[in-house]
Amino acid sequence: MMDNIKQLMKDGYLCNPQQACTLRRFTLDEGRARGAQVIEVVTAGGLQIDFMPDSGLDIGQVRYRGVNMSWISKNGCDAPRADMPFENEFLKYFPGGLLYTGGLRSAGPANRDGDEWHPLHGRFHGLCAEQVCARIEGDEVIVSGVVRETSLFGHVLEMKREYRVPVFGSEIRLSDTLTNLAHQPEEYAVLYHCNFGWPLVSEDARVELPEQRKTTPRTPFAETGLGRETTFVKPVPGEEERVFFHEDMERRAAIVNPKLNTRMTINYDRKLAIATKAAEMVNNGETVMLESGSTCTLMAEQLAKLKKDVTIITNSAYIAIRIRELPLRKVILLGGEYQKEYQGMVGPLVKKCAREFFVDKFFVGTDGFIPESGFTCDDLMRVETMEYMADSANKMIILADSSKFEQQGVVIQTSFDAIDTVCTDAQISPSALAILQEKGINVVIVD
Repeated sequence: MMDNIKQLMKDGYLCNPQQACTLRRFTLDEGRARGAQVIEVVTAGGLQIDFMPDSGLDIGQVRYRGVNMSWISKNGCDAPRADMPFENEFLKYFPGGLLYTGGLRSAGPANRDGDEWHPLHGRFHGLCAEQVCARIEGDEVIVSGVVRETSLFGHVLEMKREYRVPVFGSEIRLSDTLTNLAHQPEEYAVLYHCNFGWPLVSEDARVELPEQRKTTPRTPFAETGLGRETTFVKPVPGEEERVFFHEDMERRAAIVNPKLNTRMTINYDRKLAIATKAAEMVNNGETVMLESGSTCTLMAEQLAKLKKDVTIITNSAYIAIRIRELPLRKVILLGGEYQKEYQGMVGPLVKKCAREFFVDKFFVGTDGFIPESGFTCDDLMRVETMEYMADSANKMIILADSSKFEQQGVVIQTSFDAIDTVCTDAQISPSALAILQEKGINVVIVD
């Protein structure tokens, strides 16, 4: 059960957790969608999401504070099926929905490649997910499953898909892991087709994109809209659509509708890229220390995927539980006083336990940055615990996405001279980068 909801119940605000979060599964029972399963999630943050297990565990309709955000096609939801139509029959089946995944063998136009037929946008959306699980853990709703695309004498591609939706937030976090289970290398393709609709999309809305980008119109008619590619006009019956390709830019986009006071943003998780780069710094068979935090948690998962025989020493109960079934050599949880706010151990007992070990690398997250002083944290006991663990390591490596350099915590976490390396993303401000380099800190930047 969720800590925040428990407290709300103890304080007398709630009688039932469903007042804050609803999670239910049902089956549609009429029309062409008869038999399709739906996992509905409704959060205190205002999101109402339909996850579709029989359609690659993609996302169907989404509402925010009761207002529709997604585009639904004329076809609407369809019944489960594993066969995919030939040629342009796709147009009679495509349902829309907030997320339609293309792949896993192809994601573009329908075509034949040797003996293999590739339907438009691939087969992924027509495959039913297996091992589907929907649960509430901590302050998050987690929906997960496995989608397999196979061929009798050919490929075995497995996509492990996990969504995390904060109970008190308004975001959907998706993590996909694609694995080739065949004995030979396989080609693959993945396309995330996000579909937004009225009333979010209207002449009152605009698209926000990074200024530094390359924009290419798909057709001569689309070219007439250059310079206005981030705006919308009223629908014009019979008019050709305008399609633009945006490349060579930071991986983010947003649709903003001031009339609805709503902004929907798509971000590639910079933290995952940082976590992956940090995991690459670790050698097979090495023992490392990890402090708690979201990026360190992602790093622990990447270590299990990318490295062999790694041992992780951590003060985070959350990390230890999250990676308990992953193929790591050993996970050692340091003892201490349990701090439920971030599900980790703090206090002098951590110091006593950490003294029993010595490692080359200690990876730690951060809450903010002060140019004159260094990195900062929002909790004094966490800072003390980091210092205890740092005493048992040769190098301290800070994992910080670029947004952290625009924030300030309340407690100085560590001075510049104690830091060996900072791993961040390409959006770090030039001034922050210059400060780190002037202090002699090694800065690793991921795209």
